[in-house]
Parts: sequence; C-alpha cells; structure tokens
Amino acid sequence: MVALSSFIFPFNGAHAEGGFFIRILPDSSQEWSNNSKLWVVAAPGESSTRRFTVSNTSSRRIDVDLKLGGAQILDGIISYDKDAKLKSEGYASFSENPVKLSPNEQKVVEVIFSAPSGAESFAEDGFLVASITGEKASSNSRLQVVIPTVYQYAYPMFVGVGSYAEFRSNFEILDVDGYINSKGNALRVFIKNTGKIPILINGDVSFQDATFGGPVLGPFEFSTSRVSPGQTAFAAIQLPETITETKWKIFIKATAGINTKTKEFEKNLSFTGLSILSRVIQIFLALISILGLLWSWRQFRPSRRKGEQESAAEPKPYTWRRLRKIKEPKLDEFDFDADAVISELMEEIRAASDKALNTNKVKVATRRKPVKKVSTPKKKVVKRSKK
Repeated sequence: MVALSSFIFPFNGAHAEGGFFIRILPDSSQEWSNNSKLWVVAAPGESSTRRFTVSNTSSRRIDVDLKLGGAQILDGIISYDKDAKLKSEGYASFSENPVKLSPNEQKVVEVIFSAPSGAESFAEDGFLVASITGEKASSNSRLQVVIPTVYQYAYPMFVGVGSYAEFRSNFEILDVDGYINSKGNALRVFIKNTGKIPILINGDVSFQDATFGGPVLGPFEFSTSRVSPGQTAFAAIQLPETITETKWKIFIKATAGINTKTKEFEKNLSFTGLSILSRVIQIFLALISILGLLWSWRQFRPSRRKGEQESAAEPKPYTWRRLRKIKEPKLDEFDFDADAVISELMEEIRAASDKALNTNKVKVATRRKPVKKVSTPKKKVVKRSKK
C-alpha cells in the first residue's frame, strides 16, 4: 500500500485550485461582517453566522471537508499551524459538512458560532481548513494506492467572544511622514488599531500650504490591509510632483466599518530615501568618475625612456641588498666637501705653524757667538826619589 501525503496551501480570497472555489459573502448587518473576510463575533449565550460559497470547478464529483485550524503569529505575520488548537473550536458548526458537489455545482454554506452562556470574553486568530478527500484505487498487480487528501487550503479567520460593544472597531490616527519610493514622493499615514477586532481602513488625505494658504490639493485615497488588534500599520499614498518639501496642513480622514475619524497635521514635510531614478543617476556619475580617473592616470603617468629595458619578472638575487643600501641614509655631498676642506685647511695651518716654530729655533742656535778658550799652564810634578 502506498500513501501519498497531503498538500497544505494557505490562501486568501477566492481560489479555484484543486477543483473547488471558496468565496466569503459580505453581510452588511454587522460592522465586522461587511467585508469579504471571515470575521465573526458571538456574544455569550448567542449565535453568529457567516456565509460563504463553495464551487466545484472540476468535471468530477467532489466532497469538501470543513474544519477549524489554529494559527501562529511571528513578527505580526499570521500563518497556519496544524498543531495549534483554537479555544473556540467547539463553538463552530457548519450547515453541511462535508459539502458534496457535483461537477460545476455551487453551494452556500453557513458557519455558525455559538458561545456558551457565561463564557469569558476573548479573541483569537484561526483558519477555516477546507480539503478534498481522495478515492481508493487498485491496479491489476494488486497494488492498492490510497490518497487521503488531494488538496487542502487554510483560509484566515477571526473569532471574537463577547458583547458587541466590546468588539466595535476602534482606531487612532497617529502620525504622517514623507518618504521616497520607486515611483517618487509618497506619504505614510500611521494608524493603530485600538479595538478588539481586526479592521480594514479606507480613507483619503488632502494638502494645503500652511504659510500662504491657497487651494486644497487632493483628496488622495488610501487603504490598508488587515490590521490586527493592538497593531500599528501605515497606509502609503503616492503623491504628485506638486507636493514638495515645505510646510503643509495635512487633513486625514479614515474609516473602519461604521467608525470614521479625522485628524489634521501641520508640519514641515520632507522626503527621505532614494528613488530608482536617483540610484541610477548616482551609479552613472560614479562610473563617469572612475573612467575619468583612469583616463587621467594614463595621460599623466611617467613614460619610459627610449631604450630602457623593462625589469625582469623575477628579481635578481642582489636586488634585496640594493634596496637595503638605498634605504640607508646618505651623507649630503655638500656637508661632506665642507668638512673635508675645513679639515685640510686646519692641517695646513698646523703644518705652517709647526714649520715656523722649527725655523725660529734653528736661527737662534746659529747666531750664538764663539767663546774663546784660555788654556792655563799645568804645573809639573817632580817626583822625588827616596833616600
């Protein structure tokens, strides 16, 4: 027996892959249901209903199984978690499950949330999981193939348990600032969801010169994606070239469900960031600068003398010794010659002085007067004979 694993694809909006198509039907009777999102709020002891269509787009008969699945939230991003359990899982039931559809057939299905009396107020994110069950088949080789699930989708949903007053949408317009995106100047409107249900915000923004007054520019419309309770998001508005960096009066109007709010800002609007055109210009200028530097280096670098031989690729054995000699400090030629001349002059002076002294000694010795010697007669000694 061979079992093929199921495929899980999270999705938003209507989908027709795998042979079936799901679409949430807006309901204008309640604030949170007047959209194409699967949001439902049930007061304790009461029931709340949302409707959606399931369409078979294939040429075969299908059975669509429905159930609730858990979710996990990481960095504000909600994703399907097959291991998570919803607190409200036992509160939900379906008008038909599984939904049996003939080829090209469509049915309206209701999901009913019934909160028990005395239940504490809470809110949670989850998913409506829809899947198509497969069929068993066997071959001539007695090999049986079982396909438990062909396609499976997880559709985002929000469940709130509490009084309707608790889950009325509420939000706050926090601030605005300018920036530059790929299309040019743009504005961000920061909005915080201060209520207990997710909201989708639609609105517009208008401008008037704060210094000189004049005509009002706009309105420029904007909308946001799903903003969860307690989350701060921004709506981006692309601005025309007439909105430049100066002091503006900025008028904001935003609506979520039946709740509409307005706010006015007066600030010096500036635009930061780089557009694609600015980046292209900067890269072009950088390339021109590099090419200019290369051209200048080629034009002004010292040229080789004619007949000068290029140095060999490998240095000679005595090249390092030559470099060491070159690095040794040299005695300045002018200083060397001056010292030599001074030493030579001093030697000549000493030699001349010694020669003069010797000459004076010789002259004194030769000028001495001769001294006459007087000889005195010597007495003769007569030896007497002995008697």
